[in-house]
Amino acid sequence: MTVRQRRGAALVALTLSLVSCARIQLGDRSLRSPRTTELSLRWQRPLVEPSALDWAPIVRGGVAFDHAGDRIIVGSVDRGLRAIRSEDGALLWRFEALARIDSTPIMTEDSTIFGAGDGAVYSVDSATGRLRWRTVVGAEVVHAAVRFGPVVVVVTGADAVVALNASDGRRAWTYRRSPPGGISSTGHAGLLVDDNRIFTGFADGNVVCLDPSDGSLIWEQDTAAEFESADGQNEGHQAIDIDTTPVVIRDTVFVASQAVGLLALDKVGGARRWTNARLTGVSALGTDGRALFASSLEAGLVRVDPFDGRVIWARSIDAGAVVNMLPVSRGRMIVSSVDRGLWVVRSEDGTVLDGLRPGRGIAAPALLTADSRLFVHSNGDVLYALDLER
Repeated sequence: MTVRQRRGAALVALTLSLVSCARIQLGDRSLRSPRTTELSLRWQRPLVEPSALDWAPIVRGGVAFDHAGDRIIVGSVDRGLRAIRSEDGALLWRFEALARIDSTPIMTEDSTIFGAGDGAVYSVDSATGRLRWRTVVGAEVVHAAVRFGPVVVVVTGADAVVALNASDGRRAWTYRRSPPGGISSTGHAGLLVDDNRIFTGFADGNVVCLDPSDGSLIWEQDTAAEFESADGQNEGHQAIDIDTTPVVIRDTVFVASQAVGLLALDKVGGARRWTNARLTGVSALGTDGRALFASSLEAGLVRVDPFDGRVIWARSIDAGAVVNMLPVSRGRMIVSSVDRGLWVVRSEDGTVLDGLRPGRGIAAPALLTADSRLFVHSNGDVLYALDLER
């Protein structure tokens, strides 16, 4: 299936979901077996009026949890960053950015830092919502920043990694790649920080490992090198993007290329360990530290052996385009889908245990607190607070 066909299939699935799923459904019996109750609803809060939304919005921004204030902080398509009391959903304050907010905020001491569609990164006071600084980074920011010592690091839609001083927003360093020619799919990878290194992938098919102290390149791996063969195919004929955020298990980094498939790379030097060329069009990667999971429209949800790339199981769980996976307790995962909803899945065999169908799907990552409260931001710009069975 081509990139255009995959996008068309996702659009058809989204349209059917909008027509058939007008209200929230918990524990949809047609989706789960055995019959269990893993989720219970505490409250739900619309962040904007439905009439103010696009016809089919994609809301990517998840929530941050402020332990000190027992509040959650979340951005919205209406340009607002809100602090909401976690107990009952009451609004505490609202800050307005210059464009819609698609990134998940992060907390740094007493500040909340997030990126927006105006190509800037913001820092606001977590207690009051007062602006502390705003720094232009040149392109939209849709992934959460990562913290490394005194700096926060973001990746932009223009294939740049930018480090800013958390205290005042001054630019510390920038790593940039030139955009490729030819076919390119939408979206881009987020950042992974592990063992004092930053890992990410780019639209040109390269995966890089950076030193977060100064942005210097430690290693890079061109995952699309085989498309430069003599048979007439080249990078311009393929969607070679690395769109999914890398994950790491021990000494191996896992990435997914639209055309090449799923790859395992040595964390220290970047050498390729194995490639599963059948798992193309991967929309999400996940791990609980031991097992590796991936999802694509073609293969469904799959568990992969991290040592050799062998598929252990594959499940079609009516999840559409899975975009986030969150490992939780008792061998379970929270799996969210941009065009369906959210499921609690058993990691061992892919059995769906419970689900949430909010009507417009869930593109944002879910947040689970230490006391098993689950916060979910839907594409309808509605915030849900649920309890996950311990």
